[in-house]
Amino acid sequence: VETLMATGDWAEIAFAVNLVIDPITTEVGVSRLIRHHGPAHGDPTTPMIILTTERDRRRNQAWTEELVRMTTAPDLPAAENNRIVIRSWIERWTPLANAAAKAFAPVYDRVPFRSRSIDEDLAVACGTQAKILDDLGIGRNGNG
Repeated sequence: VETLMATGDWAEIAFAVNLVIDPITTEVGVSRLIRHHGPAHGDPTTPMIILTTERDRRRNQAWTEELVRMTTAPDLPAAENNRIVIRSWIERWTPLANAAAKAFAPVYDRVPFRSRSIDEDLAVACGTQAKILDDLGIGRNGNG
C-alpha cells in the first residue's frame, strides 16, 4: 500500500489497482476468503457488503480495460510504446500483489471447512488476471 501511495503516475496507480491488485489480492483476501467463508462461520452480512464492493471493482476494471484498448489501439502511433509501459507496470505490480495475497496464508490455515487452499485460490485469481491481460493484448500471451 505504501508503494502504491508513493507512486506519482495516476495511470500506473489505476492499472496497478484495477488490473493487478484487485484481480489477485482483493480476489483472494476479500472475495475468496471472507465472502465465501463468512456465511458458514456465522457472518451472513459481510458477504452482502462485499458484493457491493465487487460491483465497484468490476466497474473500475471495465473502464481501465477500455483505457488499455484506447491507448493501444492499432491505429494509434504510440500504441506499441504504450503497451510496453503498461506491461512494465504489470510486471512491477504482479509480484507485489502475489506476495500480498500469499500473506493471507496464516488466516487461510485457521479457517475450518474451507473449500480450497490459498494456493488454489491464488492460482484461480492469477489465471483470471492472466486471461484479462491476454484478452487486452498486454499479457505474456497477448498479441500486441
